[in-house]
Formats: sequence, structure tokens, C-alpha cells
Amino acid sequence: MRPWSAEDLSNTALAIADLESDAEARAFIAAARAASVPYNVIDQPEFCQFQFGAIVNRSPLVVGISTAGAAPILGQAVRRRIETLLPRSLALWAQLAARLRDRVMENLAPGPQRRVFWERLADKAFGEAPPVRADEEISPVTAMPLGRISLVGAGPGAPDLLTVKAVRALQSADIILFDARVPAAILELARREARRLPVADDAVAQMVALARQGKHVVRLRTGDALSDTGGEMITRLEDAGIAVNMVPGLPAARQRSDRTWPRRQPLTSSRTSASSPSRPARSAHWSP
Repeated sequence: MRPWSAEDLSNTALAIADLESDAEARAFIAAARAASVPYNVIDQPEFCQFQFGAIVNRSPLVVGISTAGAAPILGQAVRRRIETLLPRSLALWAQLAARLRDRVMENLAPGPQRRVFWERLADKAFGEAPPVRADEEISPVTAMPLGRISLVGAGPGAPDLLTVKAVRALQSADIILFDARVPAAILELARREARRLPVADDAVAQMVALARQGKHVVRLRTGDALSDTGGEMITRLEDAGIAVNMVPGLPAARQRSDRTWPRRQPLTSSRTSASSPSRPARSAHWSP
């Protein structure tokens, strides 16, 4: 491999170099500027006019990750993490959305109708690939019940212990009915436009009334969504003709795994007195 020269930059679109010294990098930059060519010196952000970001490709859905050259390896690690979270079938759902877009604009009024349709399609996109006849089966022309209710468990009450599905429900809600024990930090995860209301004494009647207004109502409570109500609430909601979605929460007992365990104490002393009677051995165990 021969050294670079200023003539190499003639009639080029980009100038990219891997150089060891700052002096050589500055010479390369001067030559690139003289040729009016954007330049990039690898792993030296101060000598770059542009950066190469990592991408997660679910075309036409594309996610870009960039650290502005500060930490390329970290950017690659973030890309790998996102790759595991986004199913490959998202590409097919995004293509389907593009095909349905004109029909949605023609058949659904702006506002809640359109948003509910797209939210429901987005919920399906994180499951299996769309069916072969998806263009006919998922149609904006078909009448869709607008009102729906999600019963969401907030788990032990820590925002970082919410399930992904619980966060999605909060971010798609029109109205959130919450218990007094639900922390404000969890309510902050909801979309900005959502109304936040204390739950009424008759929660079922309150939810039905709001859902019949065409709202997505989230009933948010700490613990599991049905920890002490059984199926009675769902039965009453279904009898009212309202679509119900269950989003279980992390059981409160599981929160113990997020704590710092106390350091195990020795069961016997390394020094024993000659006058001390020996004690029978006992098995070790954790004490939370």
C-alpha cells in the first residue's frame, strides 16, 4: 500500500483516511479542503467533517445510532442491543403501513380514529409477521370499536421494573386511572396528552363510561393487575361490551432480587475458647 497524495483526492466524493500522527492528519485535511471534499480521519473526531453511524435496518424503518465519533464501540454495542429488541418482521409491518396509508387518510377521520388504528397496528408489529392477506384483513374501512381498556399492573412500584408491555400501554393511553400508591415517576412515563385521574370507588363504571367515549383507558395499580380482584372486573367489563387487555405486573415478591443482599456472616468464630463447649453444626441459609 502506497502513501496517499493530494492527487488521490481529485474527483472524489469523500476522503477517508487512517493516519497515525496529528501532523499527517492536518496535511490530509488541508488537501481535502483544497479539493472541496468532505473528510474523515478514522477514530479522530476532531479531524472529521462527518461521521459514520451504526444502523438497524428494518427498511423502510431504519434506526440510526451515532456517538459523533466519541465512542464507536459503544455505538456498535447499542446497535446489537436494539437488533435483539426489534423483530425482523417489523420491515413487513412497515411496508404494510405504507400500503395502507392512503386508505387510512380516505376512510378514517383525523384524531382518535386514525391514532387508534395505527396504535393497534403497531401493537401487532411486535408479534408475528403480518398474515398473507393482511391488506384485506387489517383494513381501515372496517368499523373498529374505539373504546378499550387495559388493566395494567405496575409491579412493586419502581419505574425500571415495569414490563415493556406496561410502558407501551401507558404511552398509548388517553386516560390513566391510578391508585394512590402508584408513584408519580411511573405516571411520567405516559404520553404527555394523557389525562391522569384518581380511580373512583366504582372503578368499573368509571372505566366503562370513559371507554364508551372512544378512549383508551388504562387502569393502573401497583402489584399485579388482577392480584385480588379475580375475574370479576373483566367479566363486568366484557358484559358491557368493552374490549379488555390484561398487562400483568411483576409480583412484588420479585423485587427482592433487585435489592443488595446482606453480606453472609460466618456461622462460627475462627477462634474458640478451650472452655467453650462445641456446638452442633448447622446449615447455612440466606436471610433476607
